[in-house]
Amino acid sequence: MKKFFKLLGPKLTAILFLCLMLLIIGLQNLEPANVRVLFWTFLEVPKLYLLFFAFLAGLIAGFALGTLPMPADKPKSITETKPKTSTP
Repeated sequence: MKKFFKLLGPKLTAILFLCLMLLIIGLQNLEPANVRVLFWTFLEVPKLYLLFFAFLAGLIAGFALGTLPMPADKPKSITETKPKTSTP
């Protein structure tokens, strides 16, 4: 078995493991659930769809926040820096 995973490589092994976990979680969450947002009640939706849309919303939000420019550090003013004094 170790030779099999060594042949695949760590990246492909991790992807296969995550796909297997996703399949297991998906098969366990097929029952319907009521969705209520404030005053609205949606039809019964399978939990698998809710998990997928929550993951997708998180993925989009993370991507959007990751592409925002970071604020630059403020340059120090001249008065904040102390001049070096030499001792004779």
